[in-house]
Amino acid sequence: MNVPRCAQGPLAAAAPGSWDYATVVRALEYRYGVCAWHGPYTGRWWAMVDGRCLVEADTPGQLGERIVSARSWWR
Repeated sequence: MNVPRCAQGPLAAAAPGSWDYATVVRALEYRYGVCAWHGPYTGRWWAMVDGRCLVEADTPGQLGERIVSARSWWR
């Protein structure tokens, strides 16, 4: 089974309690060049894409997919 690259490594859809949020945020920022964070109150993953598009997702892997999608929409 092919797993998208954005869903591998620390961004995999593992159980949320097992995530080291700081490591996942660094991985998202490094991989996609965005400002990313996890909302402790919302429980959602967020990223500011190219300074003009705010995206959110349930998981880090889903956030990666939405970052890519947002960038393709702006082009």
